[in-house]
Amino acid sequence: MKRVAAMKQAGFTLVEVAVTLVVLAIAVGYAIPGYQSLSADSAIRSTTMSLIATINEARTQALNYRVCATVTGSGSGWTLAYPDITTTGCPTTAPTGMTPATQSGRLGSSKDTIKVLDGSGNPVNSGITFMPNGFINVTAPVTLTVCDNRTNEIGRQITLQKNGKVDNANYQCS
Repeated sequence: MKRVAAMKQAGFTLVEVAVTLVVLAIAVGYAIPGYQSLSADSAIRSTTMSLIATINEARTQALNYRVCATVTGSGSGWTLAYPDITTTGCPTTAPTGMTPATQSGRLGSSKDTIKVLDGSGNPVNSGITFMPNGFINVTAPVTLTVCDNRTNEIGRQITLQKNGKVDNANYQCS
């Protein structure tokens, strides 16, 4: 009698590999939209924090140098300029030794938008000017919203009180 040595085979069958790939494809299919949403939410938060930092810097520059500093928002970003010598009630010249500055900030994504509204919901096209005493040049609180182009997502709303206090909260974008 001839004895045949049984060879033990190692590896996976084609069916096992195919089932594994199908399960992996389904898992990735569920994960990608969640990751995209998480990434977009992170961009909104990052943009909001950068804008708040710019607003706080404008107030600080106005107080420190006793000049006016203006933050102007647009659909694609914002600009901080100081000293602002064109607004009524502002010094008409920069203090000795002060270097005028302009800074710009961009939104986190081309899909993001900023809306600058006064307390009545009307657009503030001239920007927000901090006076030398640190107060803003409007009579009612100003709200800024940061949203992207998704429908009904949670964006951020920045409320700026007349005294320069900044509040930041969730906002239901439309």
